[in-house]
This record gives sequence, C-alpha cells and structure tokens, in this order.
Amino acid sequence: MLKSIKFIAFLTIFVALTGTTFAQFDILWEKSAGSSSLPSWFSDASSTERGFGYGVVDGNERIVVPSRNGGSFVYVVDATDGSDVGQLDMTGVGGGTFAVNDADVADGDIYVCNLTIDATTSAFKVYRWSSESAVPEVVIEETSFAGRYGDKFTVKGSKSDNTLKIYAASGGSADFVVYSTADNGATFTGSQVTLGDGAGGSSPSVDMIPTLGYFYNGNGTNVKFYDFGGMLEGTIDGAVVPTGTNAIRHFYAADNTLYTAIFRYGSGFQNAMVVEVEPFGGTANLYAMTNTLGDNGNGNGTGDVAVKDNGDGTFTIFVLCTNNGMGSYLTTDSPLPVELTSFSADVSGTTVNLTWKTASELNNKGFAVERALEGQEFSQIAFIDGAINSTEETVYNLADANLQSGTYLYRLRQVDLDGTETISNEISVEVAVPMEFALAQNYPNPFNPSTTIKFAVPENGNIKLSVFNMLGEEVATLVNGYHEAGSYEAKFDASALNSGIYLYKIESGDFVNIKKMMLVK
Repeated sequence: MLKSIKFIAFLTIFVALTGTTFAQFDILWEKSAGSSSLPSWFSDASSTERGFGYGVVDGNERIVVPSRNGGSFVYVVDATDGSDVGQLDMTGVGGGTFAVNDADVADGDIYVCNLTIDATTSAFKVYRWSSESAVPEVVIEETSFAGRYGDKFTVKGSKSDNTLKIYAASGGSADFVVYSTADNGATFTGSQVTLGDGAGGSSPSVDMIPTLGYFYNGNGTNVKFYDFGGMLEGTIDGAVVPTGTNAIRHFYAADNTLYTAIFRYGSGFQNAMVVEVEPFGGTANLYAMTNTLGDNGNGNGTGDVAVKDNGDGTFTIFVLCTNNGMGSYLTTDSPLPVELTSFSADVSGTTVNLTWKTASELNNKGFAVERALEGQEFSQIAFIDGAINSTEETVYNLADANLQSGTYLYRLRQVDLDGTETISNEISVEVAVPMEFALAQNYPNPFNPSTTIKFAVPENGNIKLSVFNMLGEEVATLVNGYHEAGSYEAKFDASALNSGIYLYKIESGDFVNIKKMMLVK
C-alpha cells in the first residue's frame, strides 16, 4: 500500500451505480474528449500529440505539448488548471520524420525532440528554450546511432553542476542513448546502452533511478528494470502492468517505497496507472489508476505521463492521451482497492440471488459474503475469490438457497491482499411465507440416480415426505418431523433402486398430495 502518499478514499460501495471515475485520485483538471473539453489545437483522431513535459519555467508551473496538428507547434499550458498560455518560438525548428514529438522540462529550461526513423540519415535533434519567450537552440543533433529516436525522451538533472542527462530510447530496438554534458549544457556526448536481454518495444521510454539503474517501458514489452550496464534485473508481470503501456516516471514516497506512473491505453480507456514496485525482484502491485480521458481511437498507442512532488506527502500525476486529451490528478490519503459499482439481490422462491459488479480491482483477494436475519448478527456464508487486479468490469453472482421465510440482510466484506477490509452497504430482502401447501414436480425428471423435491407449507406443523414404488411399498422417508411455515427442498438418492415409476407423497394434517417421478438407469 502507498503508506506515506496521501490518497483520499471516496466510498464507492453503493447499491446504485456510481460514476466511472476511479476513486484513488482527486481530479484537479481535465481537458479531454471524455469531458467534452478537448483544446481546440488538440487532435481527436490524427495522433498529432504524443508526448509532453512538466516543469517550472520562468517561475510558473507549465505543461509543454508538441503538436503537429496543422503544422509544427509547441504549446504551453498552465499546469495548475490546464488553461492555454501560448506557443513557443519555432525559429529554426525542422527536420526528421516529425519536427517535434516529445517534450520535457529540467532546470527551468524547455527541451523538445523531433522524431526520426533513422538518425544516421536524418538527425535526431533536441532543442532547448531557456524561457517561454526564447528562441530555440539545437543542443543535440545526432547522426551516429542508427535507429528510430524521439518517440520518447527524458531529461533530468541540472546543467549548472553537469548532472543534466538526456535519455532517448530507440523504438523497436534493444538500446537507448544517454547524453551527458561536461560544460554546463553547452554540448552533449551520447553513450549507447544495449539491453542485455535483447528486448525492445515501440514508443519506448527510459527513466533513470539514481544509484539503482533504469526502468524501461514500451508497447509490446513488459516493464523492465536494468542496471547501469544494461543487464536485466527484474521484469514486472504482465498481469500487473499489461504490455499495452508505455512511458514511465518513478517517484518515492516518504517511507522510500518506490512507485512508477505509466501510460496505459486500450479500447475504451486512456489513462495512467500507478504501480508500487520492487525493481530487482520485479515484484509489483497495481495501486491506482487515473480517470479514463476518452474512448477515441489511439492506434499508435501513444501517450505520456509526468509526476510532480508536492513536498507535503502528495504527488500530482499528469497524463497525456493521444486523441483524448490531458489531465491532472492529485494523490490523496487512503487507497480504496476495489471500486464496487453495484450490489443487488432478487428473490426467487426460497433462493436469494446476489449480484455485484466492480469497475476496477486493485490487489483484491476477494469478497466474504455475510448474511443475517433481521435483528441478529452477521455470519459469513461464502467467500468469492476476487480478480486480484483488473481494469475491466467484473460481475459476481451467488445464490443463497433453501431459506426460511423472513427478512434477511446481506453485505460484502471486501478483503485486500494485505488483509485490509472494506464493508459494503447492507441490502435487505424478504423471503415470503407460502400462502398455501404446495408439492412441486421433482427435478430433474426423469432422473439418475438423484433428484430434488421442493415443497411449501403455509403454517407450522408436522410434515412427512415419503417415496413409494408402484406396489405401494414405502422405499424411502425423506422428511418426517416438525417444520415451521416456509419453503423447503429434499434430496432423493435412488442409487439402490431399480429403474421405474415411483410415487412421492407429502402429508401435513389434512393436506395430502402425491406425484409421480421416473428413475431411468
């Protein structure tokens, strides 16, 4: 669990449906197709916005978004509310397959890269703006490394102490380049790192964790962790983070627990997910997901994430979803591992059919189903395994059969993998007293070798249910004794009998009823 990061918990366990918003984040703002607030310059179909960057520029919190919608532009957005601020000067920007594709902010400077299919024939370029009003300068113009560069890049550190580094992964290839500076950002030298396991995904991203190594994530491959030499140290299970993800940014909680934010896409959802991870072992737990920004198609599977440390134990997660917009989300205090969207019951005779649905599940061990007669204590009647981690709607059902008449209360006790429990609202159902005596036809019929016989009694009294052969000989007594008013069923096992027609008779006071059944072996 995200022990030191503050996550607000919204109670989403209702009998009625809640909304589609995930409860693990407080939405700060959204400019999205899903909320009908997509910026006018943001394409809803052409995949012209694929990456972005967050940082402080000229003393203001900014989101910087390269766009190819109608030309080559870099838009500046107010990170506090998502409003448009303006555009960067594009003097001298050009070249590559796309002149601008991804952005990042470091040390108060804005960096934007182009996209090139092969850097040896069309240079991979990185531009830098020292302010929002500055003219860009080319700081990297790489032609030495063959491969596709610029789908994603990451800028970290400070040029003032020469810790500034630029990380650019090669799309579809098992390598990435680390650019370092020794002259306060005036020039950069690239060093290629080859992934030891030969893996590589499309639209890949690299994130360096100081003193530990690198996270790597791209479409079509698992999230992986490598040491500084490129040797594989851990792989996150695809059941936790699917291969339909890219982009990755890490952050540490106050207790030094390591988390990553990852962009996730698919049919009907475009959002970010937060994962608690132990990189060397490759173990991870899905912790939270942001709201889905829209369901516009995203055939390139492109998007991006950024993280802001608020300095008070909370973090802001920014996400860009190609063709669907952008959003900003605040981590809050108590994670709710399961979003239960409905819990309902209906009565069929003496059976109560329970149904509940979840919109998402995070580390969900399962549900203890509890029942109580009105005025009495709850007790567990079943435990239903959960989906552990799921981003799709999951439907659960349970039939509670052979109940006596009365008012019953039901609730769910959801149990997390770490033992954390959340109790749902209670729902009440009435199992009615039968209005008259009844003896139902056995089921199945014909049968072999067993069948079920249901009967109902409208008042308290002695009940006898017997089985006879066609000679009138009693071959079994199924029920014989006092019963309160209600509906019942009895099992008849004819394993020791021969095939043929049998009669079953119910007697209670003046009431007698007889029916036939057939045993076929």
